[in-house]
Amino acid sequence: MDRFSCERLQDALAAGGVARQVVVHRQVASRDNSAVFLGTAAGGSADRLAIKCCYLPGTNLPDEKTAEMQYLALASVHSALASVPTCFRVPVPEFFERKLAAYAMSWIDGQSMTELMRSCSSRTRLLHSIERIGGWLGSFHAAGPIRHGLARLSDQASELDAMHKAPVDNRYFLEGVLLLRSENFGTASGMTSLSWLHGDCKTDNFLLTDSDVVVGIDVAIAYENAVEMDLAMFLNDLALRLWTPAFARLAWAEAGLRNAFLKGYSVTGPPFDPALLQRLRLWSALGLWYNYVMVQKLGMVRRWYLNRCFSGLVRRLLKAESISDRGR
Repeated sequence: MDRFSCERLQDALAAGGVARQVVVHRQVASRDNSAVFLGTAAGGSADRLAIKCCYLPGTNLPDEKTAEMQYLALASVHSALASVPTCFRVPVPEFFERKLAAYAMSWIDGQSMTELMRSCSSRTRLLHSIERIGGWLGSFHAAGPIRHGLARLSDQASELDAMHKAPVDNRYFLEGVLLLRSENFGTASGMTSLSWLHGDCKTDNFLLTDSDVVVGIDVAIAYENAVEMDLAMFLNDLALRLWTPAFARLAWAEAGLRNAFLKGYSVTGPPFDPALLQRLRLWSALGLWYNYVMVQKLGMVRRWYLNRCFSGLVRRLLKAESISDRGR
């Protein structure tokens, strides 16, 4: 079974009984488990649509369960954000077709933060934009099932044990694992803010429009846990991205971008624990490093490059941890 082409998807939507007549123009993105198309339709809240088809990973078979979960998550977040400032939004959910494992949402004319970092030379604009993204994430957490409680880190503790038993051959990796184990990471955590989580919180998944609206995309809300998990994921992705050749010119700006993001979050979001955030950043970096180098079968050059990137990130996190300890 082949994946949908534009013509086949358009015919299938018509045959499936979608109330609006949809014209599918082109495919705009393709991943292992999904494809996104640009379409237009008469009536409804949006004329232009992003139509996402979900597939079981590694196959061309429709993934109805994932498509429905993503559509319902989008609808929930869209409804929750209706009560926050209109500058923070998600695409408008339009329709879901179970048999096609496809759903449609409003098309967003915007530029991702990743694209902006690649093309923009204005420090002021970059700092403003990433501060706004922090504001979006804070509003998203505050609009969810927010409460005060203990972070659930038992899975992280188990993964840390596995990393300790078969560590990456690097001094900074081992130092990071030993530090977290010495602090009983995963079994000893204080109270913090709990809410739903974006789940894929990175610069790719925030669109910035000409009217200064921030639109979050690919929001999962599959889990509820410490808000620091989303913060840690975003900041680590940002740090790693800035040390790649495409963004090397911005490496000097990492601290400023990080601070601007957290400033925006602090204005709209619930309180967070900086110490827990720092430890989650370290754990997350170690986990990604371990997965890439020890689990995935990568070529020698790719392994060398990733070792270099993660070694630098973990070294900087350990240094920040050391400075923090001296300040306590």
